Amino acid sequence: MQSVGMQQLQKRAVSKIFTKKQCELLDVLVQSKEVMSSEQISDRLGLSARTVRRYIELINPYLEQYNAEIVSMRGYGFVMQGDIEAVKELVTGLSAVDYERRVKDITVYLLSMEYITVEEISQVLFYSVSALNKLISEVKTYLMSFHLKLRAKPHYGLSITGLETNIRDLMIDCGFTQNYYQEISCFLKNISTGDFASIKMTIITFLQKHKIIIADDDVSDLIMRTTVIVSRCRQNRFLNEEEAVKEKNMLRLLMEEVSVKCGVSIPLSEISYLSIYFDILNHRIDKEEFWAQEDIRELVNQLLEQMQQIYTNLVIEKTVRESLVLHLSLMLNRINHKHYIKNGLMQDIKANYILEMNYAITFGSMIEDYFKIKIPEDELGYLALYFALSSHANQKVKRVIILCNYGVATSQLIKEQVRERFPQLEVVGVYPLYYLEVAMNQEIDLIISTVSIDQSRLKKPLVVIKQVLDNDSFSEIKKVIEEPEENILLRYFNPMAYFCLNASTKENALTEMAEKMVALKFFQPDTISRIYERETISSTDIGNLVAIPHAIIDNSMQSVIGIGILEKPVLWDKEKVQIIFMAGINKQDAEKNNIFRYLYRVIKDVSNVNHMITDKSFDSFRKLF
Repeated sequence: MQSVGMQQLQKRAVSKIFTKKQCELLDVLVQSKEVMSSEQISDRLGLSARTVRRYIELINPYLEQYNAEIVSMRGYGFVMQGDIEAVKELVTGLSAVDYERRVKDITVYLLSMEYITVEEISQVLFYSVSALNKLISEVKTYLMSFHLKLRAKPHYGLSITGLETNIRDLMIDCGFTQNYYQEISCFLKNISTGDFASIKMTIITFLQKHKIIIADDDVSDLIMRTTVIVSRCRQNRFLNEEEAVKEKNMLRLLMEEVSVKCGVSIPLSEISYLSIYFDILNHRIDKEEFWAQEDIRELVNQLLEQMQQIYTNLVIEKTVRESLVLHLSLMLNRINHKHYIKNGLMQDIKANYILEMNYAITFGSMIEDYFKIKIPEDELGYLALYFALSSHANQKVKRVIILCNYGVATSQLIKEQVRERFPQLEVVGVYPLYYLEVAMNQEIDLIISTVSIDQSRLKKPLVVIKQVLDNDSFSEIKKVIEEPEENILLRYFNPMAYFCLNASTKENALTEMAEKMVALKFFQPDTISRIYERETISSTDIGNLVAIPHAIIDNSMQSVIGIGILEKPVLWDKEKVQIIFMAGINKQDAEKNNIFRYLYRVIKDVSNVNHMITDKSFDSFRKLF
């Protein structure tokens, strides 16, 4: 049996051979439960069918160590066979960590010196020069996302050029990682392990000493930005702009301690830079700023009250409100100084929290109107998480009564079994059958009974469990409280609102789909206008070839979801899209039934997506349920 170390070495060797597209090819095949044709794969990845076949030939020899193989089924396509779980583990590392890490490792070395050659980087990273040259194009693309460029100077090498503030944002992104437990690791070349540990301890001790409480993410950000300051000061790379810094300033006190610990002189301009992100630390000693914080708290409460008039089921916990106030203070400071942060969870938020993203857009629009600013999409994503946190905290517990004709002992046994199996149920009473009328006066959501009852006497759903000592009998309860999502979803689809589209751009696809939905009277023109407006604020492509352009409409209108299948994928925003779910959902359905969450559970499975693209029929779509 191979040692863990040997397995890791093998995986590392594989990661140096696979390109980004090859990693994506593995990802698609490992997710699919069905055979995929070379055309399907090429459409998904933007490759020719010939290239797909060539990549598979290159990949297969390296899958042998994982006891897996990409099998070609003549006339049908390709399918992954063997130890799928082992390949999934490999793919997770390759697509989500290793490939990006390679690009970032190269970037870190480019940042470590004024100039560095490809040969020097290849020696320290153990890449061949040819392999490294292929990755340089990816590095250039990566730098462009920070408005930076890679400059080559003959006889000197490569260097990164651009605004110093942008370089620092890049360093935050490529120079650090956080593990599952939110522990940070630093990769900056002029920061030793001891330096980084000292910076972390200095900051945490300082915050505790002055009783300053900020969110964990903000503490992590403060640690990373402070480390970047130390790194750049050691390279004599300073910021030019310098704002007035008060003598009694928390950040100034903190930087003085860091300066001593790391043996580096930190100018006042660096404190001004940190204030852009963490001026809230000074609220502990600045009464005027403290009252500004109170003003923001009052504003948040006012805006949330307005939102609750729009979304009647929206409830924001007190602790979440306080966190939102703190986040908003920091966000406004960032926007005021035109310093923006990237949201690494943005695509996941758009996919998993569609309703909460709409809450964030509404709340953000109110903030924009009040402060006359523009909130970036990444910031809206962070706001959505606060609404998601509240929705989880306020999930309604279903109240049930139990009707039993067997006696006290059996009644209590059923009650305990229900409480143990279904923590989301609150048993508000156990009654004999002749107490039915009394029981019905309770505010309840469900009735559990040991005997059948005339449904005409009941106003609430009934579950009958006749074999009270049989564990299988409780599956009926599970069906009532967990299974309805399929039925809930299907009621919003209509075979008449299922279209095959031939558009070649996002704009044409939206237009064609919208015209069909209006012509068939599924949508009013106003609904289409809202869908377009929502799309301009934040693109609705969620990955896996799916986009969900949508609008939350008035409760008086019927909720409908149209489906459009494109002949070929089109570039939506950052992702390619071939399936469009165009939805007009009224507020009540969106909040009560959480339609978007149920829909995502279906379409996150690549096999379901492939099934829809291949069969292109409404009946085929229904079978997914």
